[in-house]
Amino acid sequence: DSIFFFLKQKTAYEIYQCDWSSDVCSSDLAWWFSQRLTQPVTALTTAARRIRTGDLSVRVETTDATEIGELAGAFNEMAGELEDASDRRRRFTSDVAHELRTPLANITSHVQAFIDGVETPSAEILGVVQSEVDHMATLVDDLQQLTLVDEGQLTIDPFEVVLTDVIDQVALANQPRAAAAGVSLVRSGDSPEPINIDPIRIRQAIDNLVSNAIRHTPPRGAVTIAVDQDQEETVVAVRDTGPGIPDEFVGRVFERFSRADQSRSRSTGGSGLGLPIARELVRAHGGELTAENLVGGGAQFTVRLPRTEPSN
Repeated sequence: DSIFFFLKQKTAYEIYQCDWSSDVCSSDLAWWFSQRLTQPVTALTTAARRIRTGDLSVRVETTDATEIGELAGAFNEMAGELEDASDRRRRFTSDVAHELRTPLANITSHVQAFIDGVETPSAEILGVVQSEVDHMATLVDDLQQLTLVDEGQLTIDPFEVVLTDVIDQVALANQPRAAAAGVSLVRSGDSPEPINIDPIRIRQAIDNLVSNAIRHTPPRGAVTIAVDQDQEETVVAVRDTGPGIPDEFVGRVFERFSRADQSRSRSTGGSGLGLPIARELVRAHGGELTAENLVGGGAQFTVRLPRTEPSN
């Protein structure tokens, strides 16, 4: 290694310059070696203490090619991951506060108007208040689901189920919503062989995808739930004829509270957590959920579930 070559060259130079019988020369060499060894360790110790006090931006130099340099590199990676996690947690807390602030403000304004006698508690106004309460209840339920995921406590109860039956239930439940939006809801394909899944969890995941597709499909559009099955896996594809996912947003579509159009977040009824929850529910079954834009327009979300029993 270059560092060891440098040390040997430096040592040879010192030997040439010094008389080894001299206590002063020996002392200088000892001091030089101790500095070379202790400086990087001291830098790592100082950086670790700064992280302990909350400074997650600290990094150490990694020019050393020895094991100390490798340790410094690993330290920097750890510090970077901690900083990223802290940023995500900060954004998550801010997003939760924002999501709760709007419905609470709306409810408060109506209640205060009732108290002041400005408004009469009519069925229409009470319906608005109820919708805000429902929105907050949905948000709390979604947050509870994600908490279980983060803590590794999300459990599934798999048994043999014909997935087509689950798809039919999802389609039936979403038909009124699609009709109200002027959107056609179409079923296609079949999966006749039973697979080991938790039907409640998988229904929740697919329902999230279908309701999301309906929200983003304009009137006279269509949402298709297609299912296919082979020896390796069962695939469910939810396609819509909406505007598709913005190219810059495709890679972030499964992030929590992430929306392509923040200004439409509450008007479309989503909490911004449905897609992340759906992906985690599918992954709990050993499967995967992906998103893509279709060539002819619209978006497609694809659930792939293995034919083997999940290992949860």
